[in-house]
Amino acid sequence: METDFAAFESEMESALTRLDDLFPEPSSESDESAVSFDVAAYTQVDETSPEGQLLALIHEAETPEAEKPVSFGISETVSGGLDKAREEFGAFMERINRDVLNFAHVESGTADSPVAATRINWTGDALTVLSAGATPDDLRDHSETLRHELMSRNLRLRMFSTVTIAAGKISLALTTPGSAILALPMAYQYVSQLSKQWQAFQSLNQN
Repeated sequence: METDFAAFESEMESALTRLDDLFPEPSSESDESAVSFDVAAYTQVDETSPEGQLLALIHEAETPEAEKPVSFGISETVSGGLDKAREEFGAFMERINRDVLNFAHVESGTADSPVAATRINWTGDALTVLSAGATPDDLRDHSETLRHELMSRNLRLRMFSTVTIAAGKISLALTTPGSAILALPMAYQYVSQLSKQWQAFQSLNQN
């Protein structure tokens, strides 16, 4: 199933809205110096939801190492969750870094028998190289692969934009010095989990 960009855009906006609901800004009458994150929030959010898992990651980051064995419910089910979030975010950033170098670079065929290659830079200039034996079917397949890659790249960059905004919101809920650096992996896990849920829901509706 191919993702519609307009629908994906709506999903990303919804992710930020849900994050605002999870971490509402303090009212003018409240104590702005109050701690943003409260363990009591666990009782208000479904533990298995993206929000619940995000709160668990925040709790893991905020808990001193000496206190990690203490049970706080959901934190037991996501032990090492921060390590997994870092790993997944690292893989995502490697792909983003490749996207930054070129707007798109697509090769068709195999390493031993290349058919076509297209490179598009950030100014929109495109260069396509075809093998002497390329057939019309090969060109159609290459064109479809290129179209799919351009769409995927746009979705990744839109997701990266959402993740960076979400990380800013999450960092405000982190109170332990140095833990703010974990906001990006946390945000990536949260946004990607929501995206997977929406995709699964769309698949059910189409079956």
